Amino acid sequence: MSLPDCSLRFAGNECGAVPIYVVLQKLYDSVIHYLFFLFLMQFAYSTGPNRLP
Repeated sequence: MSLPDCSLRFAGNECGAVPIYVVLQKLYDSVIHYLFFLFLMQFAYSTGPNRLP
């Protein structure tokens, strides 16, 4: 796996756009999964037999 040879002039084009997009996509997916997990845990604790007082 080799990175494309580019200078700072093209950092916002083909060199920087894809890696930044991939990183943001992974971060976004992680946040969504984390919030969904917290929502499920909160729902389970609020409706289950072992709910907090």
